Amino acid sequence: TPIPRSPALRFPICPPLEPSPPPPPPAPQTHTPHNLKAGGNYAYTYVAMGEVFAVLTGWCLVLEYAVGTAAVARAWGDKMNNWLADDIGLDLPGPLQPGRLINPAAAALQLACCGVMLLGAEATQRVANVWTLLKVTLVLFIIVTGATAATGPPSEPFMPSGAGGVMSGAMAACYGYIGWDEICCMAGEAKDPHRTLPRAINGTIIICAGFYAIAAIVLAFMLPSSELDDEAGFSAGFDAVGLEWAGTIVSVGELATLPVVVLLGCIAQPRIQYAIALDGLLPAAFRAVDADGNLVHGILISGAVMTLVALLAPFNVLDGICSAGVLVAFQLTNCSLVLVRVDEAARAGADSARPRWLLLRFCVASLAATVALDRATKGAPAAPCLIVAAALFLASLFFGRGISAHCRLPDPATKAYYVGYRAPGVPWVQLLSLYCNWYLLAQLDASMLLAFVLYAFLALAFYLAVGVRASAGNTVGWRLSEDAPGADLKDLLLADAVDEEAKAADWPGPYSPPKNLDRLE
Repeated sequence: TPIPRSPALRFPICPPLEPSPPPPPPAPQTHTPHNLKAGGNYAYTYVAMGEVFAVLTGWCLVLEYAVGTAAVARAWGDKMNNWLADDIGLDLPGPLQPGRLINPAAAALQLACCGVMLLGAEATQRVANVWTLLKVTLVLFIIVTGATAATGPPSEPFMPSGAGGVMSGAMAACYGYIGWDEICCMAGEAKDPHRTLPRAINGTIIICAGFYAIAAIVLAFMLPSSELDDEAGFSAGFDAVGLEWAGTIVSVGELATLPVVVLLGCIAQPRIQYAIALDGLLPAAFRAVDADGNLVHGILISGAVMTLVALLAPFNVLDGICSAGVLVAFQLTNCSLVLVRVDEAARAGADSARPRWLLLRFCVASLAATVALDRATKGAPAAPCLIVAAALFLASLFFGRGISAHCRLPDPATKAYYVGYRAPGVPWVQLLSLYCNWYLLAQLDASMLLAFVLYAFLALAFYLAVGVRASAGNTVGWRLSEDAPGADLKDLLLADAVDEEAKAADWPGPYSPPKNLDRLE
């Protein structure tokens, strides 16, 4: 995650700084030094929106990596039990029978992946690379073999459930695209990250979307939608067209390659915890590193939790809430990128307060518009809902235009206020993404939405009860703002000149201070 030296950090609980004349702009330069910080979406939100929003993002990512990984392990365990009982014909003992609440196979897979993690980063990388290669090979086999068995365009509607069904499916599957954030979580360990990270992120999204979309289209051309098996999917499709050998390969291949998803989630989860713990928002055990550079405590703690979830919680209970967490984290990241650009323009003399209110209004208007549009497609009176959605859409365009006006940098000042990155299409790409993600969230069942809201409240309650007393923003931030009234808090926290031992001297709370609070480490 690129962490520039100058974008604003905001700590809402810190005292307001005394007004003073703004500091002079930095001297022109072609490049502002910056380094990499682990944490992915969490780090983005921390830099741009402050500690409270970063806490919410961090817990959304914990939900995705810990609970989502356990959900995939549970899905694998269910597939394994069904395969052994139905395809192989084994008489499984009671706890291993398909459909049981407890799934020991899922727990065993989760434990095995944590065991691989304890072998070290290099061993884990080798195992993950081999597994990923096998998985890509399996998908290519499905596409090529399925294309040869396709009978032509489907006789039934290509989208039998309409656009609403497609969006509901996208909502259920969106957490499968979290891989790009995992790449950002590993940014601190990347070689030549300025070149490799953008390529890895784009490649992950294109491969994930392209391969699986093509595979789904091939399946639709093989069988009518009414004959598709929701559980067996591709293997049942090959069996139905007389390619039993291909169905067997796909069944075994899915069981052999699905664990790579669990392993990759296990890789990311300790690093998210590490980034959060460095900011004092989790106990010190989560940032403990052994002599070989492994986050042993974080691996063991998260591994124990993920194993219990995989053992006890069915997949269909977890997938909706995990997708909600991913989408909320994505929304906060979109807002963060817009705000970083606003801050950059503000350093060139633009107003930075008004676009924040415009962004908030845009989020509210776009959320309401997507909810109205969703209701219009699900039985509510169409005309009133569409009128409301259109009015809110026009309002959001007005707010978006105002945000765009505050994101422009004067050409002469571009290099002088360069914070170390460039992104095309800001803010319109991010605003469009906000719209799309709100619409996906609108597809969520009410029970899953309520469960996520409860989870978010529990995360914020933990922060207010425990994390506030030990966090960087509310301990270091108080003292630094008192020592240097009128200075920008972000500059105080990010400046190399701040003595780290002095920071740690006044650190209160139950946790020991991070060894290095400089976010440029």
